[in-house]
Parts: sequence; structure tokens; C-alpha cells
Amino acid sequence: MKKNNISKPMGSRERMRIAMHNKVPDRIPTMPQICHNHAISLFYDDFRKGILDTIKNPEKTLSLVLKAAKYYGVDGLRLFLPGKRMDVFDDGKNMIVKDYNSGENVGIVDVQGGGNIIYNEPILPVYEIDDLDKIPKVQASKLIEFKPFYLLKKAVKKAHASGLFVASAPPGFTMNYLSERRGRKQALLDLIDNPDLTKRIMDIGLEISIEYAKALIKCEIDALYIGDPLSSASLISPMHFEKFCLPGFKIFCDELHRNNILIY
Repeated sequence: MKKNNISKPMGSRERMRIAMHNKVPDRIPTMPQICHNHAISLFYDDFRKGILDTIKNPEKTLSLVLKAAKYYGVDGLRLFLPGKRMDVFDDGKNMIVKDYNSGENVGIVDVQGGGNIIYNEPILPVYEIDDLDKIPKVQASKLIEFKPFYLLKKAVKKAHASGLFVASAPPGFTMNYLSERRGRKQALLDLIDNPDLTKRIMDIGLEISIEYAKALIKCEIDALYIGDPLSSASLISPMHFEKFCLPGFKIFCDELHRNNILIY
């Protein structure tokens, strides 16, 4: 009698890890980009109501994305740190976002482009060189004590219990970070007009991002995702990418690979 050569199917986490190590799994793994706005459109009859609900209760984004991953039967998903709790006033036309504690109007919701908050002013803006000293730098050992990391770790545990592979991402540290500190238009001008300040801001962003990444690893994620879409060739030149962005990506990967973590 011939032996059955069909091997036992792999679990999703093993399948993803093997594929990401450039080896051959039992089948092609699936890990689509399931963003929270898609999960909202999937499970809420009213998209605006879902956006309002998740801005007021940011931890719901984690459970919604996990629910969507289970719904589609995928192998892996991305779970990001939940944002700061905000208040939202919807007048039927604009969704106005207010700081939960102060009641200050801080921006509006982009209901046409994914449900993210468009802030009136950059958070912790850098107007001059002295502003760099005001940017807080927190070590991973302290970050892990903050509520968003606690909530993420709990969500990762639930995803793993369902057999799912989990990736997460630290804050952007090249063009995305520069844009957050300087505004998107000014950031593009800074590449040419203010290269020294650009590099100093990105260096701080890199330092912060590495600590966030180390804290994310403590949340027991399976892989780190580097997301910095404003550094793409649709916005900046290959020359500027090579000069300002590539060195930071290399330092980040070299540092985090010491923690035996997958990075993509």
C-alpha cells in the first residue's frame, strides 16, 4: 500500500513566516490590507456613524479589523495602535473633531477619503530649531505601560488565539514624520530649502520609531510593517529618497533585526 504523501496543513502563522523567509509554504498565504474604514463599511449600516463611534472609542478599530479578518478567512492582518479618544460633532455636512478633555476644535473627519482626522495644525509642530527639544522621546520600557500598547497586546493575543499572523507598525520616520512636524507642503519644500533641518527632524523621528517598534515587539506581534507612503516616488524624487529616507530605513532594519523580528 502506498503511503499518503500529503503533509499536514500549516497554520496561518507558520505559513506567513515561511513565506516571509522566502521559503515555500503549503499554499500561498493571504494577508490583504484591511484598514479600519473598510471594516466599518463592512459591519456598520451607516459609515459616518461607524467613523464617529471609532473616533470616540479608538479601541474598537482593533476589534473591527480582527472581525473582518475572521470574516474573510485570511492568514494575517495588521493591527495598529489605537489613537487618542476624541469627541465628534456631526452636523450632517462636516464631522468636526474636538479634543476630549479641552473641547477645543482640532480638525475634521475626512469622510471622503478613509475616515481619518485632518488636523487644523500639525501636532507638535516644528517652526524653528529650538522646537526639536520639545518633542518627547520615550523609551520602549515606558511606552509598553501606556494604554494603547495594553489594548494592542490584548488584541494580538485574541488574533493569535484564532491562529492569525499579526503585523503592526511604528510611526513613520522619514517623509511622513517630517510632514507631521512641518505640514505636507512645507515638508516638500524643506527637502530643497532646508536639508539640515529635514535631516534633524527625520533623525528624531527614527529614534522615536525604533523605541515604538521595540515596544510593539513586546506586544508579541509577528512582524513589523514600515509604512511611510509620503516617501514614495509619486511625491519625491529617487534622489531625495536615497539622500533622506533610505539611510533611516537601513538603520531601522539593522537595529530591529537584532530583536529577531520580521520586517516588511
